[in-house]
Amino acid sequence: MSTDIVLATDGEITYKLLTEDNMEEAAHVISKAFITGEPLSSCIKQTYNAEQASNMSICRGVVKDGVSVVAIDNASGKVVGSSTAALTTVTELLDDLKKGMPDSLLAPPESLPYYEVMVEVVRVLDSFLLNDEDFMGDPNALVCSSAKVGVDANCNGKGVGSKLIQLRTELAKKKGCKFAIAQVTGPASQKLYRKLGYVEIGELKYTEFEFKGEKLFRPITVCPSAKMVLLKL
Repeated sequence: MSTDIVLATDGEITYKLLTEDNMEEAAHVISKAFITGEPLSSCIKQTYNAEQASNMSICRGVVKDGVSVVAIDNASGKVVGSSTAALTTVTELLDDLKKGMPDSLLAPPESLPYYEVMVEVVRVLDSFLLNDEDFMGDPNALVCSSAKVGVDANCNGKGVGSKLIQLRTELAKKKGCKFAIAQVTGPASQKLYRKLGYVEIGELKYTEFEFKGEKLFRPITVCPSAKMVLLKL
């Protein structure tokens, strides 16, 4: 049975843990946000059905870790935002980096073409962690690894995304995490994470990224690169 835990109430929005009961709505909100506003999804022309299948897979994978958060509109009772993340260790993350495809979030067949590209993007960005002495200094350290954050377009500019990430970080700290990491691909998310104290430790330039001989992200103009960001908790 899912546990309905209220984390915070902020005006018109109540924030709760991601559960099996609300994960489908959460995945839908993330999917809509990504196919309309996230530059990599837009560039690859990810379909809604493929994005939703991928996000449902992510939600099923992370719900057990208890650090993913949903924002619920008090008037309608609908999910209007979600921030998903998985708990891992430095050693487990480095093992995934070597394998190239994390087992815990394997994609459904319909989203595999997009997933293969994103695995390579994540691999390149995660590799910058190897250069951070503090991160590499404790192989058993618990890490909160961001999956995806999405907010309904009608709630943009209301601080929902910021609150979702803040609450996720608080949950991660309570569980003993020493680091929080995220791969941020668009200007809005990069600005948000920077505002919340995350530090850039590396970037993947869109004009230079190549996958199977093709520079897929060259058309992206909203920002020059994806960034790896780290917060020490």
